[in-house]
Amino acid sequence: MAINPAKANDEEGEPTGTRPALGHTLPIGTRLRDYEITGLIDEGALGIVYLAWDHSLQRKVAVKEYMPASMASRVSGSASLIVDSDRRLDTFKAGLKSFVNEARLLARFDHPSLVKIYRFWEENGTAYMVMPFYEGPTLKAALAQLGHVPGEAELRTWLKPVLNAVTVLHDGEIWHQNIGPDSIMLTPVGPVLLGFASAEHAIAAMNHTPAAALKPGFAAIEQYGGVAETTRGPWTDLYALAAVIYAAITGDDPAPAADRLADDRLAPLSSIAAGLYSARFLAAIDTALAVQPERRPRDHLQFRALMGDIETPERLELAPPLDLMQEPFAGGVEGHREITVPDGPLPDAPTPAAAPALSVKTKAATRGAASESEAPRGGERATPSWMPAGQRSGAFGKRAAYGLVAATCALIGIAALALQFYTRQGSRAVLAAPPPAATAVVQPPVANASPAPASSAVLRQQTTVANLAAAAPGAAPVQRDAVVAPAARAAPSALSPAADLAAPTTPAERQARCLEILQKASLEPISQAETAFFKTECK
Repeated sequence: MAINPAKANDEEGEPTGTRPALGHTLPIGTRLRDYEITGLIDEGALGIVYLAWDHSLQRKVAVKEYMPASMASRVSGSASLIVDSDRRLDTFKAGLKSFVNEARLLARFDHPSLVKIYRFWEENGTAYMVMPFYEGPTLKAALAQLGHVPGEAELRTWLKPVLNAVTVLHDGEIWHQNIGPDSIMLTPVGPVLLGFASAEHAIAAMNHTPAAALKPGFAAIEQYGGVAETTRGPWTDLYALAAVIYAAITGDDPAPAADRLADDRLAPLSSIAAGLYSARFLAAIDTALAVQPERRPRDHLQFRALMGDIETPERLELAPPLDLMQEPFAGGVEGHREITVPDGPLPDAPTPAAAPALSVKTKAATRGAASESEAPRGGERATPSWMPAGQRSGAFGKRAAYGLVAATCALIGIAALALQFYTRQGSRAVLAAPPPAATAVVQPPVANASPAPASSAVLRQQTTVANLAAAAPGAAPVQRDAVVAPAARAAPSALSPAADLAAPTTPAERQARCLEILQKASLEPISQAETAFFKTECK
């Protein structure tokens, strides 16, 4: 693997006026074994995907090349890679090794909803993998262009095959750990789950920034620590799948698991989407989105059991059945589409089921706050809240109506609490003087008296006396504690975080303490002191 001498001269301060022009992509017409580069599909930070022609099998394919642009480049017109400096060579090799291992691993599996690897090899100082040429938008792009809130049948249409693909990986003791709306493609023959992004994770680990390679909002809490210190399993991928469903329904990504660990304010779907989807469906998603791993379904069987029959949901449509979510692979798209698929016969495209007649209540829920005369005409669709402001239709949607109702209820609740608070304050002012008899009855025992074993009758009598004293207006709770359990009183400082956690003196110590709490949280519940430390020091 070559080191770029021109780049090295730059770092040493030597003249570089004669260095050759550098680039990243291979020129059109480059031949890589049996594959000829014919176009560029995508260019990312760590890889480039080319459109190529397979001269051996006479078909279009996608060729992915390992190319970390931040640390490597190539001389224009050449296929060989040049690493910028020798100090980055180890990081480059770590990413290259993970890239090849991911291709080798994916080549073991053959599922229509899991990306297929035809071939992979190392050459030109880098590595390549050949995949089918999939055509279609990602789930993230499809949701942005959908124009309405997806119904349960639409969500299950892509969830079922993706869950089946994840099940195949789990049966092979493989966890994907990179599921998100941008890693699911909606193709004419069904959704396809893309790769693991192993190179990204390997390079982030070499740079000691493992969280940098995670998908915020879709990575489980156990992914924030080192692999050896955390408990990862099928429940890790189920968390990501549930997070994708949550984002599709609400239009916003869930809060990152690290933020939810200290203060979990994520509103459950069972409350914010009640009545729009089946109760079992929402409850299953909420359970799989639990921060603590032990509270989630352990595998796909438990997840399916919670969700119910994934193939025959309760049909509660929020929009016409044919749309961008299922037209590409439900037989509803006309025109020429070409796709290279894994070897074997194509699955039969399912026939879209006719939408049943909606009840009056369902129609009213679909319209939301808009009247029948204000409904979109001529095939127009309501714009979801997650689309840019310039693309919104301006209609008062269902979510706005729900938000107004929720805000009104919140204001009423706050007013009621304020009224109750001031009423109690007035009552306490009137009953401020405690009766002297109540304090005399519950005097604590003499400190130097030797305690004698008390019978159950005596304990009951003391408890009753303490309760009567507490019931009297203005009775001191300290005297009740002295009678029932004098040893139970503790100094307030014993509960403070400073007594339980040593204050860090350097940023490195604070970062190490934060990582320790994250790793512990993936294995067992953390204490109140650790939670308080995380909220104040780990943001």
